Amino acid sequence: MKVLFIHYAIVDKEGFGRTFKLAKEIAKLGNEVVFLTTQSAGKFVYPFKVEFRDNVKIISFPDILPNNFRRTGFGIFSSFLKVFYLIKNNNFDIVHSDTGHRFSAAFPSLIMQLVYKKPHVTEWWDYFGRGGQFDEKNFFKKITFGYYDLIMQKPFLKKADGVIVLSDFLKKKAAIWGVLPERTLVLNGGADIDDIKYYESNFEVKRKKNISTESLTLGFVGMNDGEIKDLIPFLEAIECLKNEISVNWFTTGHYIPEKLKREYKIGNELMEFGWQDYNDFAYSISCADAFLLLQRDNIINEARWPNKLGDYLAAGRVVITNPIGELKGLIKEYPNMFIVVDYTKDSIIRKIREIYVNKSKLSSQGLKVREVAEKDMGWNCRAKELFEFYKEVISKSKNT
Repeated sequence: MKVLFIHYAIVDKEGFGRTFKLAKEIAKLGNEVVFLTTQSAGKFVYPFKVEFRDNVKIISFPDILPNNFRRTGFGIFSSFLKVFYLIKNNNFDIVHSDTGHRFSAAFPSLIMQLVYKKPHVTEWWDYFGRGGQFDEKNFFKKITFGYYDLIMQKPFLKKADGVIVLSDFLKKKAAIWGVLPERTLVLNGGADIDDIKYYESNFEVKRKKNISTESLTLGFVGMNDGEIKDLIPFLEAIECLKNEISVNWFTTGHYIPEKLKREYKIGNELMEFGWQDYNDFAYSISCADAFLLLQRDNIINEARWPNKLGDYLAAGRVVITNPIGELKGLIKEYPNMFIVVDYTKDSIIRKIREIYVNKSKLSSQGLKVREVAEKDMGWNCRAKELFEFYKEVISKSKNT
């Protein structure tokens, strides 16, 4: 099968990871895969740049708009270049667009579907409507792509031959909008078992990072500006515990602004590793004894799949979490991979005290987490589900 992936944003950024991991695993199944994306600002190669990764042909197109537009799916110039490329290169069996209503993915995929009659599946990652992502945007983002999302997400989902969602919440919402359940696949994120090496012991990395080997070290990867709100009960708990037991935590991704550190009383118990390449990232996060995944009970968290969970499971560490959205079913199926708390300061305090006393047991639990990730949750498992969905979509498209 010849598969075309159309990424809405910039190469190696903004959702590229999930989409490319699926693409490379689809290629491993013996398919020919082409992946269209957009170049980052300052890397202008016209009319496009070609590179090969893991048997996937990546074609990135230049644009004249700043990265703020490209990374939100509005690289207008690159979108037209994608279409010009596809006019001469349209021999695909199926088209897969991520965040398929955003212009940079929607325009080329619609051309392939409407003009060249190619079966088209689109992904729906988040609930962008009111009560969801729209409410979290600032004024400028609301009047630009915020209202675009409100208007365009529904008709594009209804037009696609198949819809890939990250949660049952989104599947039910799509059904309300007229997308038949049999045209919808719930495809959670995967564990990156290829790129994230498993370190059974974290003593060495703790010493190299000047972390006490006796401490309880908790990790939170992929920090962004909004997620600090999800951690408020944990921050309150740490404030109470840091003078009682040896406990610290770290983040990767964005640095927390100093204003927020002061507001939430975050001190030296936090270590910020920033953005790292995969080799450094996998090694750094192995210093964790357990990972954090706390979520407010709202539509955003009900609808999404927390991508960081795949990194946690691949790293082979248990996850401290409260059951929201898709996590509810996963916790029931694999209870030994999770340490469940209520979304309150007192509950988290009690559980951290328990973990600290029984810290020696976390290593054996972590090994079982890694084994489950390798068996059931790798991106190869997700790609097999996706490939079967492709075949269904193609079959129904031919019949109609």
